[in-house]
Amino acid sequence: MSPGLPTTQDTYQDLKTRVQAKLLSTIDSNVDVTKVAEVRKTIQELFEQILNEENIVLSRPERARMFEQIAAEILGFGPLQSLLDDDTVTEIMVNGSKNIYVERRGKITRAPLTFENNDHVMRIIERIVCSTRSPHRRVFSIRRCSSARWLPRECHHSAVIARRSGAYHP
Repeated sequence: MSPGLPTTQDTYQDLKTRVQAKLLSTIDSNVDVTKVAEVRKTIQELFEQILNEENIVLSRPERARMFEQIAAEILGFGPLQSLLDDDTVTEIMVNGSKNIYVERRGKITRAPLTFENNDHVMRIIERIVCSTRSPHRRVFSIRRCSSARWLPRECHHSAVIARRSGAYHP
């Protein structure tokens, strides 16, 4: 592939970002996100409307995948949501925006997921931390770490954001 030409993934990501931005600008900012089923239905209707208005043609699997990713960004924990919903995942490790690892049955593997960028990672970490009942409900910019119990399965999370990559590579 020639340098400068967008990859299929770049094109898909650009399209998803555009549809998501339009959807977010359309949805009522006062919507009660605790009414997940109701909000999800609204998101689905707006999503379909935007695709139709812009004549965006996607296969059924692409359409479903894009909707689930956008819904996870609005109602859940972004690219981590599908892993959190998977009962076989016992640990999720994020090492920057492009490196997500999971543990299943004691084995660590790389997940085929990414964040848009490091700011996206931080937004999701902030959302996770703010969803806890812990007194340490922020990721402090000086310490850049947090630890608390969270989410329905009472999982433990830790976030340590290093200034440079002391990366974990299994």
